[in-house]
Amino acid sequence: MKKLILSIAITLGTLTGASTATAQSSQMVQACGHIEEISENIMLMRQMGASEYRIRSMMQAQSMSPVVERIVSAIIKEAFNQPQVYTEAERDRLSREYGEEKHRQCLIAAREAT
Repeated sequence: MKKLILSIAITLGTLTGASTATAQSSQMVQACGHIEEISENIMLMRQMGASEYRIRSMMQAQSMSPVVERIVSAIIKEAFNQPQVYTEAERDRLSREYGEEKHRQCLIAAREAT
């Protein structure tokens, strides 16, 4: 997963073509924020009992680039490697932590790519 996020960070940096390092950094932070939100929502759906097939179907219905599809696929796969919890507080905590971890990984990858 870390390798995938690193390759995405490099791709995003190339695709954004920001003219300054500050603008490029801002776009990376924004992209990583989206990854955090997607990750948290995927984990929450998984914890609430949605099947992997259902989550993939919902995400594929969105218009995404091939790079984003690969990120989302890896996030889903990793989410289903986590144990399922059963209380609302545990679900919320685990989902939030999962999103935060993916955000951190993305930011680290973005720094390594620049």
